[in-house]
Amino acid sequence: MSSMKQRICGAVAVLRGAELKPDHSMNVDTIEKITSEGDIENTEIPPIKSTPLDNLQAVVDWFGANMLLVLTILGVSAGLGLGFLGRLASLSSESIMVISFPGEILMRLLKMFILPLIISSLITGMAHMDARSSGRMGFRALCYYLITTILAAIVGIAVVLLIHPGDPGMRNSVAVTVAVEPETVRISTLDAILDIVRNMIPENLIQACFQQVQTTYVKKPVVVIIGRENHSDFTLEHTLVYRDGTNVMGMIVFCITFGLLVGQLGPSGKVMIEFFTVLNEIIMKIVTLIIVWYSPFGIMCLIAGKVMSISDIAITAQMLGLYTLTVIVGLLIHGVITLPTIFWLLARKNPATYFKGMIQAWITAGATASSAAALPITFRCLEENNKIDPRVTRFVVSVGATVNMDGTALYEAIAAIFIAQMNGIPLGFGDIITVR
Repeated sequence: MSSMKQRICGAVAVLRGAELKPDHSMNVDTIEKITSEGDIENTEIPPIKSTPLDNLQAVVDWFGANMLLVLTILGVSAGLGLGFLGRLASLSSESIMVISFPGEILMRLLKMFILPLIISSLITGMAHMDARSSGRMGFRALCYYLITTILAAIVGIAVVLLIHPGDPGMRNSVAVTVAVEPETVRISTLDAILDIVRNMIPENLIQACFQQVQTTYVKKPVVVIIGRENHSDFTLEHTLVYRDGTNVMGMIVFCITFGLLVGQLGPSGKVMIEFFTVLNEIIMKIVTLIIVWYSPFGIMCLIAGKVMSISDIAITAQMLGLYTLTVIVGLLIHGVITLPTIFWLLARKNPATYFKGMIQAWITAGATASSAAALPITFRCLEENNKIDPRVTRFVVSVGATVNMDGTALYEAIAAIFIAQMNGIPLGFGDIITVR
């Protein structure tokens, strides 16, 4: 203790300009004469003043660390500006198509890596987890998906009832062009549930990569003979058809099962685990080097093309302006209040710090209008910016992109009530519960 005290006193003495003998003959008493403990305690280190050059360096460092976010925001702003300038120039449909083409390339790049990213990430993540841990995580994730989806629908219903965007008078004052579609028969809730189960267990794994099954009802003509008269009628025949689109649920179920079983094989399954681990790393490098840095330019072209392709903004704003505002308010309430509150209640951490790392994924999802297309960017934001365990992100995000559709639940609740308001149909409490 005395040695430490001697060193501190000696250092302060040197700072004051006192000369210390090199022969180390100075003892503690001599040093205490030069400076006392009270002087040490009262000695204040002068604050380091920041110069304009230091402030400039801090700004440059921040832009360097957040370059991708800055470029994405600039891409969105430039896309809006370019889109409205293009409307003033009255460009042809071919010109708009050329402007939108880089955005189309971005969408194709993002969708191209959805399937290999889900396969490699899920198998790698599940192989490093035991069945008990993965089951517990899956149960919590599904509970979270269910709760947030219900809350999103409730928020949507509350907002549309408060704002009341549907005005029957607007429907009569604005000419509406409706495309006539062939008469279709809506499937029942039971059919929808059975389709989900069918897609979870595909009969052909290769076919599941590009097609999924769906229930439809086909009208079959029937000739009814009554006496001497023939009458034409039809019957509805239940049939299963395959439509284009990756069967994500089937691939997720297969990859989870495959990953858990490979992880239990021990040393014999190590080669397979290493293969999918390397595959996942390669895909993430491709995403980082090519897709991520190309996305600001692609998003700019995508937004510009969408703005230019709107036929008449004035009529569209007159018809759907308040409805669009209602949807935006509902999404903001759900994203700024509901989800951060759940995050704080569960993690007891500042949600702003966490959400700051997800801005890039949000912008990409909003510009592409696809949560699945934003999967590569979402993985990168979660693992690199927010430092989330890859075993968690690979399971929760892959399943959530298919199952957890909060925005869809909120939007559809608002749309159903908005249509009823536009047609002057009163809705009771039971009708609103049915909508939810």
